[in-house]
Amino acid sequence: MLIAAGLLSACGSENKEVESGNTIHLRGKIEAENPKGSVVLLQIQPEGNLRDTLKIAADGSFDYSLKDFDPGFYRLMVYDQLPVVLAINQNDLEINVNAEGSTVTGSPEVELQQKINELMSGVSDAVARLQMDYAEAANSGDEDRMKKVDAEYTAMQTSLNDSLKQIIIASPANLTTLQILRDVITYEQDPQFVEDQLTRLQKEMPGLKILDLFEQKLEDIKKLAMGAVAPDISLQDTEGQTVKLSDLRGKVVLLDFWASWCGPCRKESPHLVQTYKDFESKGFELYGVSLDRNAEAWKKALEEDQLPGKQVIGVVNNEAEVAKTYSITAIPTSFLLDKEGKIIAKNLRGDELAEKLAEVLN
Repeated sequence: MLIAAGLLSACGSENKEVESGNTIHLRGKIEAENPKGSVVLLQIQPEGNLRDTLKIAADGSFDYSLKDFDPGFYRLMVYDQLPVVLAINQNDLEINVNAEGSTVTGSPEVELQQKINELMSGVSDAVARLQMDYAEAANSGDEDRMKKVDAEYTAMQTSLNDSLKQIIIASPANLTTLQILRDVITYEQDPQFVEDQLTRLQKEMPGLKILDLFEQKLEDIKKLAMGAVAPDISLQDTEGQTVKLSDLRGKVVLLDFWASWCGPCRKESPHLVQTYKDFESKGFELYGVSLDRNAEAWKKALEEDQLPGKQVIGVVNNEAEVAKTYSITAIPTSFLLDKEGKIIAKNLRGDELAEKLAEVLN
Protein backbone atom coordinates (compact mmCIF):
# COMPACT_ATOMS: atom_id res chain seq x y z
CA MET A 1 0.00 0.00 0.00
CA LEU A 2 2.79 2.40 0.92
CA ILE A 3 4.81 1.54 -2.17
CA ALA A 4 1.81 2.15 -4.41
CA ALA A 5 1.19 5.53 -2.80
CA GLY A 6 4.88 6.40 -3.10
CA LEU A 7 4.77 5.86 -6.85
CA LEU A 8 2.39 8.79 -7.07
CA SER A 9 4.87 11.28 -5.66
CA ALA A 10 5.68 12.88 -9.02
CA CYS A 11 2.43 12.90 -10.99
CA GLY A 12 0.92 15.59 -13.15
CA SER A 13 -2.02 16.03 -15.54
CA GLU A 14 -5.41 17.67 -15.95
CA ASN A 15 -8.85 16.26 -16.53
CA LYS A 16 -9.50 17.44 -20.10
CA GLU A 17 -10.53 15.43 -23.12
CA VAL A 18 -7.52 14.76 -25.31
CA GLU A 19 -7.77 15.43 -29.03
CA SER A 20 -5.66 13.83 -31.74
CA GLY A 21 -2.47 15.69 -32.52
CA ASN A 22 -2.10 16.91 -28.93
CA THR A 23 1.22 18.36 -27.80
CA ILE A 24 2.55 19.35 -24.40
CA HIS A 25 5.97 20.46 -23.13
CA LEU A 26 8.09 18.85 -20.48
CA ARG A 27 10.46 21.49 -19.16
CA GLY A 28 12.86 21.63 -16.29
CA LYS A 29 16.38 21.02 -15.09
CA ILE A 30 18.43 18.06 -14.00
CA GLU A 31 21.29 18.60 -11.56
CA ALA A 32 23.62 15.62 -11.57
CA GLU A 33 27.31 15.15 -10.92
CA ASN A 34 29.12 13.26 -13.68
CA PRO A 35 25.90 12.23 -15.49
CA LYS A 36 26.19 8.91 -17.32
CA GLY A 37 23.78 7.47 -19.84
CA SER A 38 20.63 9.13 -21.12
CA VAL A 39 17.39 10.70 -19.94
CA VAL A 40 14.54 8.77 -21.55
CA LEU A 41 10.77 8.88 -21.38
CA LEU A 42 9.08 5.47 -21.07
CA GLN A 43 5.36 4.85 -21.34
CA ILE A 44 4.26 2.57 -18.48
CA GLN A 45 0.93 1.62 -20.04
CA PRO A 46 -0.23 0.07 -22.19
CA GLU A 47 2.79 -1.07 -24.21
CA GLY A 48 5.65 0.06 -22.02
CA ASN A 49 7.73 1.06 -25.06
CA LEU A 50 10.49 3.63 -25.15
CA ARG A 51 8.92 6.95 -26.06
CA ASP A 52 11.95 9.13 -26.70
CA THR A 53 15.33 10.33 -25.50
CA LEU A 54 15.46 13.88 -24.14
CA LYS A 55 18.18 16.29 -25.15
CA ILE A 56 19.74 17.82 -22.04
CA ALA A 57 21.63 21.12 -22.31
CA ALA A 58 25.04 21.64 -20.76
CA ASP A 59 23.49 23.35 -17.74
CA GLY A 60 21.05 20.45 -17.23
CA SER A 61 17.98 22.21 -18.60
CA PHE A 62 15.58 20.70 -21.13
CA ASP A 63 12.46 21.64 -23.09
CA TYR A 64 10.88 18.62 -24.73
CA SER A 65 7.78 18.62 -26.93
CA LEU A 66 5.69 15.49 -26.41
CA LYS A 67 3.48 15.01 -29.45
CA ASP A 68 0.61 12.66 -30.33
CA PHE A 69 0.83 10.80 -27.04
CA ASP A 70 -1.58 8.53 -25.20
CA PRO A 71 -2.57 10.16 -21.91
CA GLY A 72 -1.52 7.96 -19.01
CA PHE A 73 1.42 7.10 -16.83
CA TYR A 74 5.03 7.57 -17.91
CA ARG A 75 8.41 7.05 -16.31
CA LEU A 76 11.25 9.53 -16.81
CA MET A 77 14.49 7.57 -16.45
CA VAL A 78 17.14 10.02 -15.26
CA TYR A 79 20.66 8.62 -15.60
CA ASP A 80 21.26 6.26 -12.69
CA GLN A 81 18.83 7.97 -10.33
CA LEU A 82 15.38 6.80 -9.28
CA PRO A 83 12.81 7.28 -12.07
CA VAL A 84 10.31 10.13 -11.95
CA VAL A 85 6.75 8.87 -12.41
CA LEU A 86 4.51 11.21 -14.41
CA ALA A 87 0.79 11.21 -15.09
CA ILE A 88 0.59 12.99 -18.43
CA ASN A 89 -2.66 14.26 -19.91
CA GLN A 90 -3.07 17.80 -21.27
CA ASN A 91 -0.81 20.09 -19.24
CA ASP A 92 2.76 21.30 -19.66
CA LEU A 93 4.88 20.07 -16.77
CA GLU A 94 7.84 21.56 -14.94
CA ILE A 95 10.21 18.82 -13.74
CA ASN A 96 13.27 19.44 -11.59
CA VAL A 97 15.60 16.70 -10.42
CA ASN A 98 18.56 16.93 -8.06
CA ALA A 99 20.37 14.81 -5.50
CA GLU A 100 17.57 15.29 -2.96
CA GLY A 101 14.81 14.06 -5.26
CA SER A 102 12.39 15.44 -7.81
CA THR A 103 9.54 17.93 -7.99
CA VAL A 104 6.80 18.29 -10.58
CA THR A 105 4.48 21.27 -10.98
CA GLY A 106 1.88 22.42 -13.47
CA SER A 107 -1.20 20.27 -12.91
CA PRO A 108 -4.10 19.53 -10.53
CA GLU A 109 -2.55 16.15 -9.69
CA VAL A 110 0.24 17.85 -7.78
CA GLU A 111 -2.23 19.45 -5.38
CA LEU A 112 -4.00 16.15 -4.90
CA GLN A 113 -0.71 14.36 -4.27
CA GLN A 114 0.27 16.90 -1.64
CA LYS A 115 -2.91 16.07 0.26
CA ILE A 116 -2.11 12.36 0.00
CA ASN A 117 1.48 12.90 1.18
CA GLU A 118 0.21 14.75 4.24
CA LEU A 119 -2.13 11.90 5.00
CA MET A 120 0.61 9.32 4.55
CA SER A 121 3.25 11.16 6.57
CA GLY A 122 2.58 9.29 9.81
CA VAL A 123 1.57 5.96 8.32
CA SER A 124 5.02 4.71 7.34
CA ASP A 125 6.37 4.75 10.90
CA ALA A 126 3.24 3.09 12.23
CA VAL A 127 3.45 0.29 9.66
CA ALA A 128 7.13 -0.27 10.47
CA ARG A 129 6.25 -0.58 14.15
CA LEU A 130 3.53 -3.12 13.42
CA GLN A 131 5.89 -5.12 11.23
CA MET A 132 8.41 -5.32 14.08
CA ASP A 133 5.70 -6.29 16.55
CA TYR A 134 4.43 -9.00 14.24
CA ALA A 135 7.92 -10.40 13.65
CA GLU A 136 8.62 -10.55 17.38
CA ALA A 137 5.28 -12.25 18.03
CA ALA A 138 5.91 -14.77 15.24
CA ASN A 139 9.40 -15.58 16.53
CA SER A 140 8.04 -16.22 20.01
CA GLY A 141 5.02 -18.16 18.76
CA ASP A 142 2.59 -15.67 20.32
CA GLU A 143 -0.44 -16.23 18.08
CA ASP A 144 -2.71 -14.00 20.14
CA ARG A 145 -0.32 -11.10 19.69
CA MET A 146 -0.03 -11.84 15.95
CA LYS A 147 -3.81 -11.68 15.59
CA LYS A 148 -3.89 -8.42 17.57
CA VAL A 149 -1.26 -6.85 15.29
CA ASP A 150 -3.20 -8.05 12.25
CA ALA A 151 -6.32 -6.38 13.63
CA GLU A 152 -4.41 -3.13 14.25
CA TYR A 153 -3.08 -3.12 10.71
CA THR A 154 -6.53 -3.80 9.26
CA ALA A 155 -8.00 -0.95 11.29
CA MET A 156 -5.23 1.38 10.12
CA GLN A 157 -5.76 0.41 6.50
CA THR A 158 -9.52 0.92 6.81
CA SER A 159 -9.04 4.37 8.34
CA LEU A 160 -6.52 5.36 5.68
CA ASN A 161 -8.76 4.18 2.84
CA ASP A 162 -11.73 6.07 4.29
CA SER A 163 -9.64 9.25 4.33
CA LEU A 164 -8.43 8.65 0.79
CA LYS A 165 -12.00 8.21 -0.39
CA GLN A 166 -12.99 11.56 1.08
CA ILE A 167 -10.06 13.25 -0.66
CA ILE A 168 -10.97 11.64 -3.99
CA ILE A 169 -14.61 12.64 -3.70
CA ALA A 170 -13.67 16.24 -2.91
CA SER A 171 -11.07 16.54 -5.71
CA PRO A 172 -11.44 16.93 -9.48
CA ALA A 173 -11.28 13.64 -11.38
CA ASN A 174 -7.77 13.04 -12.69
CA LEU A 175 -5.14 10.37 -13.33
CA THR A 176 -3.94 10.35 -9.73
CA THR A 177 -7.47 9.38 -8.76
CA LEU A 178 -7.23 6.50 -11.20
CA GLN A 179 -3.94 5.26 -9.74
CA ILE A 180 -5.33 5.28 -6.20
CA LEU A 181 -8.30 3.23 -7.38
CA ARG A 182 -6.00 0.86 -9.21
CA ASP A 183 -3.30 0.32 -6.58
CA VAL A 184 -4.56 1.40 -3.15
CA ILE A 185 -8.35 1.21 -2.83
CA THR A 186 -8.89 -2.02 -4.71
CA TYR A 187 -12.09 -3.40 -6.19
CA GLU A 188 -12.27 -6.19 -3.64
CA GLN A 189 -11.97 -3.75 -0.75
CA ASP A 190 -14.82 -1.54 -1.93
CA PRO A 191 -16.34 -2.57 -5.28
CA GLN A 192 -19.15 -0.01 -5.27
CA PHE A 193 -16.80 2.92 -4.62
CA VAL A 194 -14.44 1.84 -7.40
CA GLU A 195 -17.35 1.37 -9.82
CA ASP A 196 -18.79 4.78 -8.96
CA GLN A 197 -15.46 6.54 -9.37
CA LEU A 198 -14.74 4.79 -12.67
CA THR A 199 -18.11 6.04 -13.97
CA ARG A 200 -17.18 9.52 -12.80
CA LEU A 201 -13.76 9.36 -14.49
CA GLN A 202 -15.30 8.21 -17.75
CA LYS A 203 -17.78 11.07 -17.63
CA GLU A 204 -15.30 13.79 -16.70
CA MET A 205 -12.28 12.47 -18.65
CA PRO A 206 -13.79 10.98 -21.84
CA GLY A 207 -11.69 9.42 -24.57
CA LEU A 208 -8.80 8.14 -22.46
CA LYS A 209 -7.44 4.75 -23.52
CA ILE A 210 -6.08 4.10 -20.03
CA LEU A 211 -9.63 4.22 -18.63
CA ASP A 212 -10.71 1.56 -21.11
CA LEU A 213 -7.77 -0.58 -20.00
CA PHE A 214 -8.70 -0.09 -16.36
CA GLU A 215 -12.29 -1.09 -17.09
CA GLN A 216 -11.05 -4.25 -18.83
CA LYS A 217 -8.87 -5.03 -15.84
CA LEU A 218 -11.86 -4.62 -13.53
CA GLU A 219 -13.84 -7.09 -15.60
CA ASP A 220 -11.06 -9.65 -15.10
CA ILE A 221 -10.97 -8.90 -11.36
CA LYS A 222 -14.75 -9.33 -11.05
CA LYS A 223 -14.47 -12.88 -12.35
CA LEU A 224 -12.35 -13.74 -9.31
CA ALA A 225 -14.01 -11.48 -6.74
CA MET A 226 -15.48 -12.78 -3.50
CA GLY A 227 -18.88 -14.29 -4.23
CA ALA A 228 -18.16 -14.91 -7.92
CA VAL A 229 -18.45 -18.43 -9.31
CA ALA A 230 -14.93 -19.66 -9.98
CA PRO A 231 -14.19 -20.17 -13.70
CA ASP A 232 -14.36 -23.82 -14.59
CA ILE A 233 -11.21 -25.88 -15.08
CA SER A 234 -10.84 -29.08 -17.07
CA LEU A 235 -7.39 -30.69 -16.80
CA GLN A 236 -5.81 -34.12 -16.62
CA ASP A 237 -4.69 -36.01 -13.54
CA THR A 238 -1.68 -38.33 -13.22
CA GLU A 239 -3.53 -41.08 -15.08
CA GLY A 240 -4.45 -38.83 -18.00
CA GLN A 241 -8.08 -38.66 -16.93
CA THR A 242 -9.88 -35.32 -17.28
CA VAL A 243 -11.07 -33.84 -13.98
CA LYS A 244 -13.38 -30.81 -14.05
CA LEU A 245 -13.60 -28.37 -11.18
CA SER A 246 -17.35 -28.02 -11.70
CA ASP A 247 -17.79 -31.76 -11.10
CA LEU A 248 -17.02 -31.09 -7.43
CA ARG A 249 -20.12 -28.94 -6.84
CA GLY A 250 -21.82 -29.95 -3.63
CA LYS A 251 -18.51 -29.95 -1.75
CA VAL A 252 -16.42 -27.16 -0.26
CA VAL A 253 -13.31 -27.09 -2.46
CA LEU A 254 -9.84 -25.66 -1.99
CA LEU A 255 -8.53 -24.74 -5.45
CA ASP A 256 -4.77 -24.72 -4.87
CA PHE A 257 -2.17 -23.53 -7.40
CA TRP A 258 1.32 -24.87 -6.68
CA ALA A 259 4.42 -26.48 -8.25
CA SER A 260 7.07 -29.01 -7.27
CA TRP A 261 9.80 -26.34 -7.41
CA CYS A 262 7.93 -23.92 -5.14
CA GLY A 263 9.43 -24.07 -1.64
CA PRO A 264 6.54 -22.35 0.18
CA CYS A 265 4.09 -24.62 -1.64
CA ARG A 266 5.87 -27.76 -0.51
CA LYS A 267 6.12 -26.41 3.03
CA GLU A 268 2.34 -26.12 3.07
CA SER A 269 1.83 -29.75 1.99
CA PRO A 270 1.73 -31.30 5.50
CA HIS A 271 -0.99 -28.82 6.51
CA LEU A 272 -3.04 -29.73 3.43
CA VAL A 273 -2.65 -33.43 4.13
CA GLN A 274 -3.84 -33.04 7.73
CA THR A 275 -6.65 -30.67 6.79
CA TYR A 276 -7.89 -33.13 4.19
CA LYS A 277 -7.92 -35.94 6.76
CA ASP A 278 -9.84 -33.77 9.23
CA PHE A 279 -12.52 -32.48 6.84
CA GLU A 280 -12.89 -34.89 3.92
CA SER A 281 -15.73 -36.77 5.61
CA LYS A 282 -17.55 -33.48 6.23
CA GLY A 283 -17.65 -32.49 2.55
CA PHE A 284 -14.22 -31.00 1.83
CA GLU A 285 -12.29 -31.61 -1.39
CA LEU A 286 -8.89 -30.49 -2.64
CA TYR A 287 -8.36 -29.57 -6.31
CA GLY A 288 -4.65 -29.03 -6.81
CA VAL A 289 -3.39 -27.42 -10.01
CA SER A 290 0.32 -27.85 -10.65
CA LEU A 291 2.12 -25.25 -12.74
CA ASP A 292 5.01 -27.62 -13.39
CA ARG A 293 6.32 -27.86 -16.93
CA ASN A 294 7.96 -31.16 -16.03
CA ALA A 295 5.22 -33.73 -15.47
CA GLU A 296 7.62 -36.22 -13.89
CA ALA A 297 8.72 -33.65 -11.31
CA TRP A 298 5.07 -33.02 -10.52
CA LYS A 299 4.29 -36.71 -10.05
CA LYS A 300 7.37 -37.18 -7.89
CA ALA A 301 6.35 -34.26 -5.64
CA LEU A 302 2.83 -35.70 -5.31
CA GLU A 303 4.30 -39.01 -4.19
CA GLU A 304 6.81 -37.45 -1.80
CA ASP A 305 4.27 -35.14 -0.17
CA GLN A 306 1.40 -37.65 -0.35
CA LEU A 307 -0.94 -34.91 -1.50
CA PRO A 308 -4.57 -36.08 -1.50
CA GLY A 309 -7.64 -35.00 -3.45
CA LYS A 310 -7.92 -34.23 -7.13
CA GLN A 311 -4.52 -33.34 -8.55
CA VAL A 312 -4.13 -32.05 -12.12
CA ILE A 313 -1.39 -30.43 -14.15
CA GLY A 314 -2.08 -26.95 -15.49
CA VAL A 315 0.62 -26.71 -18.16
CA VAL A 316 -0.62 -28.05 -21.50
CA ASN A 317 1.58 -27.87 -24.59
CA ASN A 318 3.96 -25.71 -22.59
CA GLU A 319 1.23 -23.13 -21.92
CA ALA A 320 -0.52 -22.47 -18.61
CA GLU A 321 -3.81 -20.98 -19.77
CA VAL A 322 -5.40 -21.74 -16.39
CA ALA A 323 -2.86 -19.42 -14.73
CA LYS A 324 -3.96 -16.62 -17.06
CA THR A 325 -7.62 -17.32 -16.34
CA TYR A 326 -6.99 -17.03 -12.62
CA SER A 327 -4.49 -14.14 -12.90
CA ILE A 328 -1.82 -16.14 -11.09
CA THR A 329 1.30 -14.02 -10.60
CA ALA A 330 2.79 -15.98 -7.69
CA ILE A 331 2.36 -19.32 -5.97
CA PRO A 332 1.10 -20.68 -3.72
CA THR A 333 -2.26 -19.12 -4.52
CA SER A 334 -5.55 -20.66 -3.44
CA PHE A 335 -9.29 -20.06 -3.61
CA LEU A 336 -11.80 -21.61 -1.22
CA LEU A 337 -15.09 -22.39 -2.97
CA ASP A 338 -18.45 -23.10 -1.38
CA LYS A 339 -20.75 -25.93 -2.45
CA GLU A 340 -22.05 -23.81 -5.35
CA GLY A 341 -18.56 -23.06 -6.63
CA LYS A 342 -18.51 -19.46 -5.35
CA ILE A 343 -15.30 -17.94 -4.00
CA ILE A 344 -15.58 -17.43 -0.24
CA ALA A 345 -11.92 -16.98 0.76
CA LYS A 346 -8.45 -16.65 -0.74
CA ASN A 347 -4.95 -17.70 0.21
CA LEU A 348 -5.76 -19.35 3.53
CA ARG A 349 -2.80 -21.19 5.02
CA GLY A 350 -2.34 -23.67 7.86
CA ASP A 351 -4.66 -23.09 10.80
CA GLU A 352 -6.51 -20.32 8.94
CA LEU A 353 -7.79 -22.84 6.41
CA ALA A 354 -8.82 -25.30 9.12
CA GLU A 355 -10.63 -22.58 11.06
CA LYS A 356 -12.54 -21.44 7.97
CA LEU A 357 -13.50 -25.00 7.06
CA ALA A 358 -14.73 -25.62 10.58
CA GLU A 359 -16.87 -22.50 10.28
CA VAL A 360 -18.28 -23.45 6.87
CA LEU A 361 -18.71 -27.20 7.28
CA ASN A 362 -19.83 -27.36 10.90
